[in-house]
Amino acid sequence: MLLYYFINALRSLKNNFWFSLISLLGQGIGLASCLLIFEYVVNELGYDDFHGRSENLYRITHSVKSDDGSTSKSAITFSRVAYELKQSFASIEDAVRVHKLFRSVKVRKNDNLFFENKVISVDTGFFQMFNFPLKYGDQESALVKPNSIVITESKAKKYFGSGNPVGQELVMEGGYGFWTNSGLDDRVTYVVTGVMEDLPQNTHFDFDFMVSLSLFNNLESELNNWGDDIYTYIKLKDPSQTELISSSLPGIVEKYKPKKGIELDIQPVNDIHLNSNLLNEFKRNGSMTVVWILGSVAVLILLIACANYINFATANAISKQQEIAIRKIYYADRFHLFSQVVVDTFFINGLALLLCILLISIVSPLITTLLGITPIDMMLSMRFWISAILILFLATLLGGIYPGIVISGISVRGISSELLTTATTGWFNKRNLLVGIQFMISAIVIGSTLVIFRQLYYMESTDIGIALADKLTVNGPMVERASDSTYQGQLSAFITGVEQLPEVLGVSGANFLPGKEIEGKATGYVRKIEDDESQAKSYLFSQIDYDFIRDFKIKILAGRNFDRDFPTDKMAIIINKSACDLLNFKSPDKAIGQKIIFRMQSQPVIIGVIEDFHHESLHKELQ
Repeated sequence: MLLYYFINALRSLKNNFWFSLISLLGQGIGLASCLLIFEYVVNELGYDDFHGRSENLYRITHSVKSDDGSTSKSAITFSRVAYELKQSFASIEDAVRVHKLFRSVKVRKNDNLFFENKVISVDTGFFQMFNFPLKYGDQESALVKPNSIVITESKAKKYFGSGNPVGQELVMEGGYGFWTNSGLDDRVTYVVTGVMEDLPQNTHFDFDFMVSLSLFNNLESELNNWGDDIYTYIKLKDPSQTELISSSLPGIVEKYKPKKGIELDIQPVNDIHLNSNLLNEFKRNGSMTVVWILGSVAVLILLIACANYINFATANAISKQQEIAIRKIYYADRFHLFSQVVVDTFFINGLALLLCILLISIVSPLITTLLGITPIDMMLSMRFWISAILILFLATLLGGIYPGIVISGISVRGISSELLTTATTGWFNKRNLLVGIQFMISAIVIGSTLVIFRQLYYMESTDIGIALADKLTVNGPMVERASDSTYQGQLSAFITGVEQLPEVLGVSGANFLPGKEIEGKATGYVRKIEDDESQAKSYLFSQIDYDFIRDFKIKILAGRNFDRDFPTDKMAIIINKSACDLLNFKSPDKAIGQKIIFRMQSQPVIIGVIEDFHHESLHKELQ
């Protein structure tokens, strides 16, 4: 019987070519969209699930309340948190500290020198807490010895070619180091003790080089000098202990950081990607709101595609009423007719699934760019095919049940053309309802798309106060300027060389990059020179050269820019409009020539006030 149904479905496909083609295209595009969105949503929801007992993994977060009442929340905290928690609670299986270098380092292999910017240092128990398999080396001992370094597979190929590089050396400069009588010695020779597989895309971590914190003889003293810049992870034996751990965090703050407005919190590692948008995250996180929206869109697309098929199928059934009635005369019962419609629907959806896979392959480069997933790898996974089969059966049920009920319910009276209208009146009303629902869903999707488009247009067209077009950034080497007498001469020579390039209109420098968090913070002591210390506030600060304001077209509201003809400008300062208001100057003009207390031993004079500009997301307030 099933063979007969499929033969009949092929015959129907041939005899109703245009109906079948339209249905096939509609279902194919619908299934492709639905599958892609579903894969993206599942991928987003599955971040860091591959770690063993990932539900037991937590990160300690850190928040500070500023003088103005605002609170900044960060993913990093001070180093003693991990130590105190591990010592105080038997329910904590392990605690691991991670430090990330937020700067580039130089990596040297023989005569080859490269800049790398994904370097972290970790406690020796990192691989026992997180499941990052090693291709070469032993997880138990890879981070035990000083000067140990674990690198990703792609970096191993870059520096050592194919083969096992364990035991070979890499020299790193500008990263971790030791203080000596002559200053900081940050040129360290590391021995490769492990090569790990490249990090999966669905993890909140982001690194290529992993250094062992056993590098330092007096680790606790060393970490204590690093400030509040340690990622702290704990692994619980029982997740139900989170409330108890959370209640102990204020005591740790009181012990090490009293009266500084600091609060600690505990955060599941599985929640980091979609429910965390803190300062100093390893990389840009996703959004649970976006996941919900996209999941809803996938369901709506599938409903639209199925409603479209239902309308075509029921409309096509009108022309087949007499055929169906004759089949009933020759003993075809409702079950057989219903089964035939469902098989026809399954056949169309099966062909649509093949079209769906073809469409995904064609637009693969675009998908990789937009969604961050590789369709080819996606289609090789078991999850993709399970998802595809489930969606195929769901689409068959949604698109086949109602037409099957309608068609199998046509009576023998359908032979009479006089009864044709009467026999189909009921399902004309239902079809009108389906068409209405289909248009309503389409209107919602189109309206939502227009809203998103307007938001994107606003983000692209809004004047953020700084000109970013046609700008390239060059990350320079990390050096100790005080101990490197050649630094300024080399920098000047480099700038002169770049300025001579015919394609270059200007060169300027800064110690911050628009779009990234400003690291310089003057906390709790900046004020007008005549103001009381109680009026001090916290500010962000950066350093720029003479041409930065000119090249980035930042508007000067009062005063002037830094000028090479004024040697005293090295001790001057330029503030933005927000700082001018926070310092209680009545206008930008009133601020010019005034001194402020900036850092403990510095009292620069204000020579200029610039317009505010967004150096981070438009979601964040001007700072």
